[in-house]
This record gives sequence, structure tokens and C-alpha cells, in this order.
Amino acid sequence: MTDIIREAYDKDDLFHDIDAYLCDADENFPLQLLLLMNCYSLDPRSKLLHIIREEEGGLCIPRSPELIQLIVHELHVVLLGAHSGFMNVYEDIRKLLYWKKMREKYRKVHQDLSSQQALSTGHLKTNSNDASVLPIPQSPWQSISLDFITELPKSQGYDSIVVVLCYLSKMADFIQLLSCS
Repeated sequence: MTDIIREAYDKDDLFHDIDAYLCDADENFPLQLLLLMNCYSLDPRSKLLHIIREEEGGLCIPRSPELIQLIVHELHVVLLGAHSGFMNVYEDIRKLLYWKKMREKYRKVHQDLSSQQALSTGHLKTNSNDASVLPIPQSPWQSISLDFITELPKSQGYDSIVVVLCYLSKMADFIQLLSCS
């Protein structure tokens, strides 16, 4: 997942420039970009960007609709399984992740997923004898799960971990995060 996010930074105008500046501060950059620099940090291990504003926090997610859809879907399945409600889940996500127009984009994807879930559960027949078989992914990292481990004691400046698990290869990626709570 780290590699997917890093690749998406290259396609995102803002994060590409910020990433380039933080990786090579010797180049000349526009003043407008330099003013944003105090709001971001680059994790030296994962090479992922983190926003460090008071009201927003966490790992910067590039403006990739597919990536945001994937993350929100996984969060919807994991966090909304407990029926926490939109605002509670949004507040939890906001402590760990950041993307532009986050609330608006999360609300749209959340509504889409909720309506899909309502439609699918209305048409399903349950039979205790039937086993539900998931499709086998065609390539690694095509089907993943995300688990958020939060409120840990600080270690090397971090207090949260995102565990990304590939269903096909069973490989896991652990991303350290700093929550803003």
C-alpha cells in the first residue's frame, strides 16, 4: 500500500511538488509552495507525507479517486461494521488520514457504499448450508484489508499503525502514523 500511495503522489500536482521539495530542498520552488512546507513532513522510512496542521492530521492521501474509494471502502467495512455512524467514523479517519475535500468525498463514497449494502442485503437469501466463497484476486494487492491500531503508547514519535493485508499473498505492510488527537 505504501508503494501505491507513493506512486499516486507523482500523479498529484500538489503532493508531487511538496514531495519533491522535501526530498530535495536545494531546488528553487515557487513562494506559494514554500509557504505550505511548514504544514507537511516526510516520514524518512516510508517516504510518505504527513500533514501537521492542528485541525487536520495524519497521512496525506493523494487526490486519486480510485485510491480514496479503496480506502473508504475498507474503512466502511472495518469501522462501520460496528455501526458507529458517519460522523464518528469520519472523526476517527480524520485523525489518521488527510485528503483534499475529505469530508465531502467521504460522505459521497459512504452514501454509495451504504446504498449498495442496503440493496445487496435486501436481495440475499440466507441458508446456513450455503458457504459464501470470495473471488480469488488475479494479482497481489488487488484485494486488501486495512486495520487501524490507534491510541498506542508513542514509539519513535508514532502512536498509530495501519496494517494493510493482501488477501492473495497474505503479505502485510505496516505503516506508522501519528494521530492528531
